[in-house]
Amino acid sequence: MGVIKRQSIKQSLVNYIAVAIGANSIIFIYPQERAIYGLARFIMILQ
Repeated sequence: MGVIKRQSIKQSLVNYIAVAIGANSIIFIYPQERAIYGLARFIMILQ
């Protein structure tokens, strides 16, 4: 049980870090680069 608990805590931490990086990208990087934002939206629509 300890191994599963440790792995789930590590995975949760990685997920929170990924969400934080994504939020920062959307808030600070994409508004300044309209072409990148448009490309990202286009790729998201295709998936």
